[in-house]
Amino acid sequence: MDKISNKCMTAHRAAWIRNFGVIPENLVVCHKCDNGLCVNIEHLFLGTRKDNMQDCIKKGRFNFLRKNQKGENNYNAKPGLIERYKSIKKDRLDGFTYKKIKEKYNIKSDGHVKKILDFVFD
Repeated sequence: MDKISNKCMTAHRAAWIRNFGVIPENLVVCHKCDNGLCVNIEHLFLGTRKDNMQDCIKKGRFNFLRKNQKGENNYNAKPGLIERYKSIKKDRLDGFTYKKIKEKYNIKSDGHVKKILDFVFD
């Protein structure tokens, strides 16, 4: 956050105002580089919220459907995590107790094990 005239705002908006002046009320400062932290004025341009969303979709950055998917298709899935969850689930089906699973996989609570076991796989 940055301040101009005692008003807090994001750094890229402050950079735009310092270099070009007031941002019209119906416009936002967009990034050509797709880096929200960038303040390089050569990477910034003005557009409507609709322009910004269309730019996002055109560049493949907006994937609402993927965000709401489960498992390895979720945008937040970490490599190897799904295999780990499947292994934990298999161990449980093979008779491992929660205690043994927690020890083997260094999991801190029964609640975490339960969440993993409840995880939906295709």
